[in-house]
Amino acid sequence: LVLRCLGLGRAPWLDEISSITVASSSDFIDSLKHYDHPPLYFIILRSWMTISTQIEWLRALSLGLSITTMLAIYEWLRYFSTSAAIFGVTIFGFSPPALLFSQEIRGYPLLMLACSASLLYAEKLVRNPQNKAALFFLTVSLTACATTHILGILATVSFSLYILARTRTLSTLIT
Repeated sequence: LVLRCLGLGRAPWLDEISSITVASSSDFIDSLKHYDHPPLYFIILRSWMTISTQIEWLRALSLGLSITTMLAIYEWLRYFSTSAAIFGVTIFGFSPPALLFSQEIRGYPLLMLACSASLLYAEKLVRNPQNKAALFFLTVSLTACATTHILGILATVSFSLYILARTRTLSTLIT
């Protein structure tokens, strides 16, 4: 958490200014139509900006998403072992790209959260196919992946393969 808070007040760089410009546009819908990323992050950022437009506040959104990602990673890996969960969160916590993205006014922290949540809810669903809440939240997280970044669309295929592989692994272990 401390590492993620260092430098929140630094000047925004070009891509961050681009995000702020899209989110604060007076013709928001038109800005979304002409931007090269799906709209979810910009919708959330625009809502976040109603409270404050200070750079530290805008970066706090990414900070919160990053910390929530750590929780999702922990919960997902805890299904395998507590050691794996602690190790996974430690790797993510000190990873230079994850630290960088946790402070950027860009959609990457939302994408990381959506992907981590997808893994968590996919695992819950694999372990209990009747879990309607897991199915609902898997759907929400996959939708967030696909509507946050173009790579998120590709990630939905990976999560489908994950579910297929985990289902076969668990059925092999049961029989």
